[in-house]
Amino acid sequence: MAGLCVVAAQAANQPQVSAQDVNYLQSSISGDRFEIIGGRIAMSKSSDSAVRRLAQRLIMDHTKSLHEAMSIAKQLNVKAPDAPTPSEVWELNTVRSLSGSTFDASYSTLEFKDHQQDIEETTFETMHGASAMVKADAKKDLPVLKRHLALARTATQSLGLSY
Repeated sequence: MAGLCVVAAQAANQPQVSAQDVNYLQSSISGDRFEIIGGRIAMSKSSDSAVRRLAQRLIMDHTKSLHEAMSIAKQLNVKAPDAPTPSEVWELNTVRSLSGSTFDASYSTLEFKDHQQDIEETTFETMHGASAMVKADAKKDLPVLKRHLALARTATQSLGLSY
C-alpha cells in the first residue's frame, strides 16, 4: 500500500502532457533537424546573398531551438526523433540534387512554405497544448518562425519570385 502512495505521488508531480504536446514536440525536433541540414546544404550550394542569409539564420536559430526542445523532451519523458521525418528527408534530397538558380528558387520556396506551416502548427500548440512547458516553448518560438518566414519571403523576392 505504501508503494502505491509513492507511485501516486510521483504521478501527481509529473507535468501534464497531451498527445498534442507530444506530437508538437516531436515534430518540432524533427523540423529543427530538417532546418539545420537544409541550411547546411544551402550554405554549400548557394551563392545568392539572401538565400545564404536565410540559411545562416536557420542553422543558428534551429540549433538553439533543437537544444531547448531536446531538454524539454527529456524532462517530460518524450521520445525525441533522431532525424528528420521521411518526407523531410525526401525534400532535402530533392533540393540537394539541384544547383544554381534552380536550387536557390526551390530552397527559398520550400522554406517559405515550410515556415507558413510551422507558424500554423506552433500557433495551434499555444492555443491547444496541455503542457505549460511545451506551450511556453511554442510561444517563444513563434516570433522566431515569423522572422524566418520574412527572410524566406525576402529570399524568394530577390530571386524574382512572389509570395
